Amino acid sequence: MDLSENGLSRISEKLESVWNGTLPEYGINLQGNPFNCDCRAEWMLKKLLPQISEVNRKLLIDL
Repeated sequence: MDLSENGLSRISEKLESVWNGTLPEYGINLQGNPFNCDCRAEWMLKKLLPQISEVNRKLLIDL
């Protein structure tokens, strides 16, 4: 799933079911988005980024 360069500043943890269904097979490209780095993004560091790393480490460049 390519969500790169979409101007995303935050992704809701409520979308976790989407990641769980998409990540294992295809991965998710979030590169080039101006994410807000605050406590609400902690779930991404703990859950989402490790999963992306397992699928394709190149998708973590420029996050």
